[in-house]
Amino acid sequence: MNIFENRKTRLLAALIITMLLEIFVFNFRHWEGLFYNETPVKDYYATENTRVTGNNALLPENGSSFVCIGIDNIGIQTKNIYINAYYADAKDPSVYVEGNIWPFEKLDTIIYAADSGSGYYRMPERHIVYGAERSHYIKLNTSGVTKNMRIYFNAEYDSPIIIDSISFNKTVPFSVVPLRILCVFSIILACLELKYNKKLFNERVNDSRRQKLITAAVIVFDILICCTLSSANPLFRNTDQMYKDTNFYLVSDYDLLAQAFMSGHLYLEDEPPEALKNMENPYDFSARCNLELSEDEYYKWDVAYFNGKYYIYFGVLPTLIYYLPWRLIFRSAFPTFIGITVNLILIVIFAFLLLKEIMKKWFNDTAFLIYILLSQVLIFSSGTVVSMRSPSFYFMPITMSLALVFMGLWLWIRAMSKMRVSEIAFGSLCMALVALCRPQFLIASFLSIPLFAPTVLRQKKGNKAAAIAAFVIPYIAVAAVTMWYNYARFGSVFDFGANYNLTTNDMTSRGFKPDRIPLGIFAYFFQLPCSVPVFPFIAQTDISCNYMGITITEDMYGGILVTQPILWFIFGLKKAKNILCEKNLYYFALLLPIMAFAVGIADTEMSGILSRYYLDFSYIMLLCAIITALALSETIKTERLITLAVILSLLYDILLFFAMGTAGKTALGTADPTFYYNIVHSIAFWL
Repeated sequence: MNIFENRKTRLLAALIITMLLEIFVFNFRHWEGLFYNETPVKDYYATENTRVTGNNALLPENGSSFVCIGIDNIGIQTKNIYINAYYADAKDPSVYVEGNIWPFEKLDTIIYAADSGSGYYRMPERHIVYGAERSHYIKLNTSGVTKNMRIYFNAEYDSPIIIDSISFNKTVPFSVVPLRILCVFSIILACLELKYNKKLFNERVNDSRRQKLITAAVIVFDILICCTLSSANPLFRNTDQMYKDTNFYLVSDYDLLAQAFMSGHLYLEDEPPEALKNMENPYDFSARCNLELSEDEYYKWDVAYFNGKYYIYFGVLPTLIYYLPWRLIFRSAFPTFIGITVNLILIVIFAFLLLKEIMKKWFNDTAFLIYILLSQVLIFSSGTVVSMRSPSFYFMPITMSLALVFMGLWLWIRAMSKMRVSEIAFGSLCMALVALCRPQFLIASFLSIPLFAPTVLRQKKGNKAAAIAAFVIPYIAVAAVTMWYNYARFGSVFDFGANYNLTTNDMTSRGFKPDRIPLGIFAYFFQLPCSVPVFPFIAQTDISCNYMGITITEDMYGGILVTQPILWFIFGLKKAKNILCEKNLYYFALLLPIMAFAVGIADTEMSGILSRYYLDFSYIMLLCAIITALALSETIKTERLITLAVILSLLYDILLFFAMGTAGKTALGTADPTFYYNIVHSIAFWL
């Protein structure tokens, strides 16, 4: 008998391995330098474009964006360097600069060294963070004896740089990180369970009290993750008036629309400048850049401009649900990140309900653990992590639409067996309401054809008429409201106003260009991610192309078919055809990837290639992969393969959360360096 077949043995083994890793591996820089002879540096001096004030404060001169100190005649082997330097304003977290809440926490540092093997050479940039002590220690790999050194500090902010001390060969302190211990313990225990627990996948999905309690606990855990991640970035959660007045990401267009509604009209109260009104083509970005405006004039960005008025082209439902009631009650702007968090909570709940209903209806012999795991990828691999990373108002309609689609599909599948009219109606209402959020999600309504057609056709005449009426009436009602809203603003029932957007390109002339399609399909679905040896180990991909025209791109991190291994089960659709046909699910599953590619192409043509648009179609691909995986598991033992695919997909999602975002402007590492770089040094323990 293998000793690891005993659960207590696995727990004990996981704990012992975790503690050994924490003490000897994650702290190996401490043990490595335990017998270093520390050499304090006292004779450094200011060099080019740098002057020294009192208290060893450095200031740039001659318009320089950096300050520099020199250390000569070092004459020793330098194993590491400890730099206790910081911006003078790092001690005042209320200082605000250029849209960043705490810019003075992180001091960008570049070291040049001359040693036995070379003259001055540049080392990679490092970040010394005021609240992350481990970041002050920098491992050096110079050759032989280090002769001289130059250290450059970023001085673009108007704050003196203070140097308290510099030392060579200082022992890195021993540190215990509880969160790291918990994560490593969980990973090791999970690996041992997968390897040695033969009963792990024996328990099937049922309605037992035990399974309900476990499911509820996992749902609560997922909700806590969503709440934590969506509120982690202070750039979005801060409600200080200073930031609301000056920061683009905190001024929601939905709140401006709520104020317009309160004033009794559909256009925004901000009056466009006369110079904009007099332009021959106000949608020409280049021409707008040359617009001559007085000091108190400006034109709004990323809003629809039509007949001399500003409008919001985003769907109106978030305003009606969140922003307008909040402003009526509290007379202030609704915090967008809270609304996105509520949407995420709904996504979590209805993802579990939807998958449970799919399994009850078609796959009632599924392992309970597989149900839990697949729920995780449906929630976190659908692109929601991108919305948690930067919960700006751009994600409000997308996350709300995803929640409505999960809700609607759950109600529809529940209604199938007994054709419950009320559930059909509420499901259709949810699916139709996405027209007032993000119309791209309306494509999910076509899933009603393979879902309902076989069942409805078998119904008696009266039941058939009731079911059809319950399905159609909510769509008619929502369509009437949508068409009225469109016509009242733009004079056309089908015009949502996106083409009148004041953005980087003239949307009125964008048109449908078939040559854009290959780039969109490649970037959204097939592009390999860019891996780097620096946390978070993934970087923005290069969207190079030969398309000779305008196409809009933002930060992308690889196509979903490459970065989400759980989606590889889609390629087993043909092998699962017989099983799916028996369940009347084959054409439902086959329609899903077709719809996903259609939405990806539409996004490419209408807007461009942006990472937030993953949410428009990734859930469709995931549903196809999940259904295919469940079908295959009925004839092939695929539970461990599914588990591995889920783990790899979620690992990518975790790394994606810490990625730098569009040019780093909204990244967690920019907005909250202390939090971010403490995590960096906990994971990248070799730094």
